[in-house]
Amino acid sequence: MLGGLVVAVVLTLGAGWRFWLAPTRVALVHYPDFQAARIVQARPGPFVRVDALDTGKLAELRGYDLVLMFGRGLALDDAQRAQLRALAGAGTRIYVEAPTNPQLDYTNLAGPDREAVAGYLRNGGPYNYAQLLNYARARLDGKRLFARAAQPPRAVPHDVFFGLDDEAVFTDFAAFQAWRQRQPGWQAGRPRLALLTSVPGPFNANRDQVDAAIRAFEAAGFDVVPIAAMQRRLEFLRQVEPAAVVYMPHGRLAPGQADEAGQWLTRHDVPVFAPLTVFDEESKWRADPRGFEGGLLTMSVTLPELDGAIAPMVIAAQERDEHGFKVFRALPRRLERYAARVRNTVALRAMANADKKLAIYYYKGPGQSALTAGDLEVVPSLYALLRHLRAQGYRVDGLPDTEAGFARLLQERGPNIGPYAKGDFADFARHADPAAVSAAQLRQWCGASLAQVLCDQAAQRYGPAPGDYLRIGDQVAVARVPLGNVVLLPQPLPGIGEDTFKLVHGTQLAPPWPYVASYLWTRNVFKADAILHFGTHGSLEFTPRKQVGLSGMDWPDALIGDMPHVYLYTMGNVGEAMIAKRRSYATIVSHLTPPLREGGAQSAYKRLGDLLQSWDAAANPALQAEYARDVQSEAIALGLHRDIGLPADAPWTAAQLHQLDEHMESLEHARITAGLYTLGTPYSDAGLDATARLMGRDRPQAIPSYRDLLARSPALELAALDNALAGGYTPPSSGGDPLVNPDALPTGRNLYSIDAEQTPSTQAWRVGRQLADQLLARHRAEHDGAWPKKVAVTLWAGDFIQTEGATLAQILYLLGVEPVRDPSGRVAGLRLIPRAALGRPRIDVVVQTSGQLRDLAASRLYLIERAVTMAAGAQEDDNAVAQGVAAAERQLKERGLAPADARRYASARVFGGIDGNYGTGIMGMVEAGDRWQSDAEVARTYLHNMGATFGAGDMWGAFQPGVFEAALAGTDMVVQPIGSNTWGPISLDHVYEFMGGLDLAVRQVTGRDPAAYFSDYRDPAKPTVREAGAAIALEARATLLNPAYVESMARGGASSAETFAETFRNVYGWNVMKPSVIQPQLWDALYAAYVRDAGGLGVHAFFERANPYALQEMTAVMLETARKGYWKPDAQALRDTARLHADLVARHGASGTGFVNDNAALRAFIAGQLDANARAGYEDALQRANEGGAIDTDKGLVLRKQDDVGGASQAAAQPAGATPAQAAQATRTESTTSPTNERHAASVGLLLGLLLALALAIVWLRRRHGGAGGGR
Repeated sequence: MLGGLVVAVVLTLGAGWRFWLAPTRVALVHYPDFQAARIVQARPGPFVRVDALDTGKLAELRGYDLVLMFGRGLALDDAQRAQLRALAGAGTRIYVEAPTNPQLDYTNLAGPDREAVAGYLRNGGPYNYAQLLNYARARLDGKRLFARAAQPPRAVPHDVFFGLDDEAVFTDFAAFQAWRQRQPGWQAGRPRLALLTSVPGPFNANRDQVDAAIRAFEAAGFDVVPIAAMQRRLEFLRQVEPAAVVYMPHGRLAPGQADEAGQWLTRHDVPVFAPLTVFDEESKWRADPRGFEGGLLTMSVTLPELDGAIAPMVIAAQERDEHGFKVFRALPRRLERYAARVRNTVALRAMANADKKLAIYYYKGPGQSALTAGDLEVVPSLYALLRHLRAQGYRVDGLPDTEAGFARLLQERGPNIGPYAKGDFADFARHADPAAVSAAQLRQWCGASLAQVLCDQAAQRYGPAPGDYLRIGDQVAVARVPLGNVVLLPQPLPGIGEDTFKLVHGTQLAPPWPYVASYLWTRNVFKADAILHFGTHGSLEFTPRKQVGLSGMDWPDALIGDMPHVYLYTMGNVGEAMIAKRRSYATIVSHLTPPLREGGAQSAYKRLGDLLQSWDAAANPALQAEYARDVQSEAIALGLHRDIGLPADAPWTAAQLHQLDEHMESLEHARITAGLYTLGTPYSDAGLDATARLMGRDRPQAIPSYRDLLARSPALELAALDNALAGGYTPPSSGGDPLVNPDALPTGRNLYSIDAEQTPSTQAWRVGRQLADQLLARHRAEHDGAWPKKVAVTLWAGDFIQTEGATLAQILYLLGVEPVRDPSGRVAGLRLIPRAALGRPRIDVVVQTSGQLRDLAASRLYLIERAVTMAAGAQEDDNAVAQGVAAAERQLKERGLAPADARRYASARVFGGIDGNYGTGIMGMVEAGDRWQSDAEVARTYLHNMGATFGAGDMWGAFQPGVFEAALAGTDMVVQPIGSNTWGPISLDHVYEFMGGLDLAVRQVTGRDPAAYFSDYRDPAKPTVREAGAAIALEARATLLNPAYVESMARGGASSAETFAETFRNVYGWNVMKPSVIQPQLWDALYAAYVRDAGGLGVHAFFERANPYALQEMTAVMLETARKGYWKPDAQALRDTARLHADLVARHGASGTGFVNDNAALRAFIAGQLDANARAGYEDALQRANEGGAIDTDKGLVLRKQDDVGGASQAAAQPAGATPAQAAQATRTESTTSPTNERHAASVGLLLGLLLALALAIVWLRRRHGGAGGGR
């Protein structure tokens, strides 16, 4: 009986505990830590327990009294959905807050309970969260003991002005202003700054970082107006009338009013800054090479860019609070620097142009290479800009009166010099008056202007400051052209060594000391108020390390500092513009591409065209056969059969004749550029008409409008640059060449990208499927109906943006996988296409990604990896994906990998640059032909440099030798997208770099030359697949061998001439990477056109006028192609080419490029083709450039240290007609007043006197002995 009593008591106590005393348990599922922390902090006492759980722990929810789920971004699999349905059915109270997918709303609260919980959460803040927990205990759990009465939800307006005081919340701006003016420290007359918060905001999260931002911007001199709003943002901005908006972003600036907001920002010229908050701990962010990705990248970076927002610099991150939740904290030094950036930008508005100091960086190869920029004739464009700036009141002193004089000034005072050109450097140091940065100055800047760890990286690579490159004494020379308050600087070589010039697309290695010194001199000595990078593109944005959301340990962030940054960029290269925008905090100002036209009917092909027309029209079979024979004979004579792989020794079928006809039509209608574009100069009437007609081919009614947009753009570009340099707002724009995307006009706007999470778009999915089917049909037609087993594909950012992911769609469809979209249109998952519906085997895919695509769309690379895993899991006998994964696993085990690692790496199919590099790192190697003997060496370098995997988790950037090779095994074809009408397979070096490099790697791994195709998106109405050899031949005939193209380019200047040189280099690059696509006869034709000028186009006169160094480069490339055995010219052609090259070098001096100056084997080969006189002049010129005279600091040549800008201004103030050498001499003469200088001057004078006496003695002896022997 006693036992029964004890049991009863225990049961009673247990029931009492459970029903009256036990803590109420509330689960927070999928809530962000910052919001969960705010709810936990509002807990009214120990009798309410709040636990945060992730979606992987749904099984633990049984027994909770209330389950709150955060529905935004919620993703659940079928098993998790079943768990929640069962839980709801068993009576557990569930409320899903803000579900973005209605199918995942498992809310079972109803009536007043649902309304109350929704009200508490909707209004947020400490009070409402506390009442929510009181309500959960007293009302939902039904416990009265230790329960506080729950008050109704307190309505908190969602659109308010607020202050640092929690109670300072206002719906009326006047009331806020009255309150603000009563606060200590308020000052009238300060520029007003609107600080817009979003997620996290001041009410749904801890507000430490928001309060810190308010204080930082106040300390920077602003009258800060903090705003927490969603529906009334634009209305509030109109009331505030700010000088600038700082938007702590999560999505669009003014949802539902985007166009209206853009018009208001433009009309009132209000810049929008969008600093970043990291949704992870600071330590993890610093270590993560990605920074931002996926939906967070979309909401924090991509969508704000649609509103014209700039400067996505991290100012806050998370740290753990006392409960273990990740809450937000400002990063004080970064926030202070960001406030300074905003202050410096806004200050430009009030600053007179005459007082602004502007640093302009231009891009230039080594030596006498022309200034280059994508689509731009650089020297006339830069000269036009400087004249425009002077007209706008900028102090531009010492600008030469002529463009030719300006070009000479740039080459003499603003060169880049390769480390091999010691003689050129000696001459530069003596005569160009470079700025000097001492080792002591660099050490002082390290730790102050630049993180010490970055200086340590530079010292580890190049030795202690100032290093050896461009060094004189203990100083490093900084090339610059001072023009009063404007200074022009060549962007220094970002790397030196074996790959000097082609490191432009980044290297994990630190840039050399001259690179560092140039930017720090600009900031700390010249003290620029703004910096302008002139043209597409430089290298700053491609220096290491993090991809988006950089830290101070990343070179672009560290070097640009807090300077306002403007970047002039071609409208046609939106992919790389995004890297400049996001990694160097640039405001992009777009400019036009060159005018575009069709290749046109060439006279050399007229007879063939007439014959084809006659053949097609002939009704009589016998007559048609005769025409067919004549067509074939004429086509073979022209070499056109080689373009498309038709036989020379067998009659052509009707299908082959139609193939030739299509090739000829493609050649006639190929879109080509008509010269380059000059900033501020409208197209000619013919250029306007031709470009507008091509734009409006499918919309003829729009042609007048297009023509007007093209005509107005040059003036708008200059106005946009003026405004950006005055701290104004640059309206946003999509990008792409005008034929691909007419909406990118007018130019003079800030380019933006697309939301990667929505790719492939529905339309891109259809295009990708169509091209995949074309690709497979081509392969089957050439391989007796066999399906390919594996396809290797390149992903590039520009094509990805412009086609909305069509190549991604092509990849997914080859695998037999299709996207699954959520209600907002984003690709939320993947679905396996059943084998029966697919109608073919699944094709294995290997993807190489450019660094730009990797940065912009990391989540799409994860999507590909998931698709591979899904496809490999399909149980089908002909599943090439499964077969490829199994084969890779076996191969990796054979290489010695542990079974678990072999299995993990076997399905890796996305590869890219190691260490986060943007390029392959092989172009410099390819073009330094004396440093490799076999293309296998190039292939091995490529396989290493591009062998990093890019999958989720620790597979991001992982490198394991052999994995890339295992993935490429069995590859049948290589595919490359092409989406711009301004470049093609041979006019852009990155095509041979990526596609050619991948092809060479496949050949190295498999021993077979894979088929190669372009996915050609250049005609949006007719995307197509082109065989690589045919595409290359098509571009060569439409450009290099087309008199109309040559004549249009010959009307240009040095940059136009350099375009030919780059194209020759690229043809050579293709020879190395995939010899089968470059017919030897192409080099014969180039020899005839450019060495012999067989077409009578006056090409030699053009190069002599515009840029003789370009023709030096072209002939050097031709001779290197011959030396390497890719071109086999006859003896006469070889001698002609060598003589032309040697004559150019002897008369103009060596150009200083790698081909001309830095290839010892090529120099010897050229010398061997020359007679004694020509060889002597050639070798003397190279000797002067490469060796010259030593720079001896003991003989009085010491660079003047630029401790202030007085030296720069003094140099700029020399007479406009003075040569740089004269100006430098004058400056040195004025500075020789110290005893040391006097002693140096005396020494030099004595030495010169002795040399003069010696010379006179030699002359006297020669005359004396000459007279004695004169009778012979």
